[in-house]
Amino acid sequence: MDGRTTYLEALIVAAQAVVIIGLIWERQRRRAAESALHQRLEFETLVSELSSSLTMLRAGDRPSVVLRWLRRLADCLEIDGASLLGAPHGNAETGLTTSVFPALAVLVARGERVRFSSLDVVPPALAGEREELRRNGIEAGLAIPLQLNDDVVGGLALVSGTRRSWPEPLVARLEFVGALLARDLARHDSHGEGVS
Repeated sequence: MDGRTTYLEALIVAAQAVVIIGLIWERQRRRAAESALHQRLEFETLVSELSSSLTMLRAGDRPSVVLRWLRRLADCLEIDGASLLGAPHGNAETGLTTSVFPALAVLVARGERVRFSSLDVVPPALAGEREELRRNGIEAGLAIPLQLNDDVVGGLALVSGTRRSWPEPLVARLEFVGALLARDLARHDSHGEGVS
């Protein structure tokens, strides 16, 4: 074999390796895109089912149905908990009580969105609650005010026991969920049922 043949063989092998790497990268990119699309479809289906469920909800079924939907939302987002804030007792099941996290309750009541990806970056207004968040197993959180017209009628709180980002497109979709829940809270409050 002469040097020219060896060089061409090496060039062909290198070109094949580049093509194979490119195909593997493209396959991984497609799988990630398919996964993201599947998650988005699952979320949008959940929101659609939530909307129709809230529309047909009977007054006596409200607390258990809303709790079930919050669990489904948490499962869909692969987080540890979702709860409604609005009553002084909050939701003890997820550890998010307004009496334990008063600064959070104040921010949400003012209509402010609270978002932190880890306890290392808790907003300054929540710095005093960092240790309590840690004791409750909360590493990341998002609280969205539930607003109806210009009034805050509660809050949607989402928590994770691990670091987690809350990208803006997700937050926007969750604000839509919050709007559905705010209308439901207002509708039931107008019938004298109060916030559960």
